[in-house]
Amino acid sequence: MKINGDNIQTLHVNKGTISTVGVCTSETSGVLIPKGKENQIEQKVYIQENLNAPIFKGQKVGEITYTLDNEIIGIIDLTASNDITQISLGTMSCNILEKWFNLIR
Repeated sequence: MKINGDNIQTLHVNKGTISTVGVCTSETSGVLIPKGKENQIEQKVYIQENLNAPIFKGQKVGEITYTLDNEIIGIIDLTASNDITQISLGTMSCNILEKWFNLIR
């Protein structure tokens, strides 16, 4: 089993200047598996719901657990791929005004 540090999903972020954050594996990992058992590996993904800004690059947002014969053979953290700052009242007001003016056009 080998995992690269790839983006695997996008999550919604509440109260952020950006509404989504990419999720990637935090590390590259490998495990030796007996020949013929590679199809018996089970993967379970656990991801936090209701993420609220601020989010920091590298912050843990979940994990992937790999099991073989009901024994955990690997756990890999899922982390945020970028920073997301918390939205301010001023930014929120500007966004509302911009959307309102776009409706008028």
